[in-house]
Amino acid sequence: MNALHIVGTVRLGGDFAPRDPEFYLESVKHIITEAGLTIVGSPTLHRFDETAFTLAVLLAESHVSMHTWYELGLVHLDVFTCGMTKDNSDAARQVFNRIASLFDPIMIEGRREIVRH
Repeated sequence: MNALHIVGTVRLGGDFAPRDPEFYLESVKHIITEAGLTIVGSPTLHRFDETAFTLAVLLAESHVSMHTWYELGLVHLDVFTCGMTKDNSDAARQVFNRIASLFDPIMIEGRREIVRH
């Protein structure tokens, strides 16, 4: 088995203006499928108010999740992929980086890549 778990915190700029959570949901679904990963079931989007949300997407290869903390200028991001016959590590990195870029970050804090075989 090849598996890669990437976690990190997106630090937002002071002038960041959040979009409607539906924008992020649709963007994340597009990013995932463009990376060649397979969404299973329906993604879950939980709104806390007009802009703050938690998003979880189950994948045939594992999962993608994120939680916004706009009041702290943060978005926590978690991408995990695995496969018995295919190494999805590049797809995991692509998904993490492209989702993070949706928030125009000033930096990514505590990014860790955990490799499992």
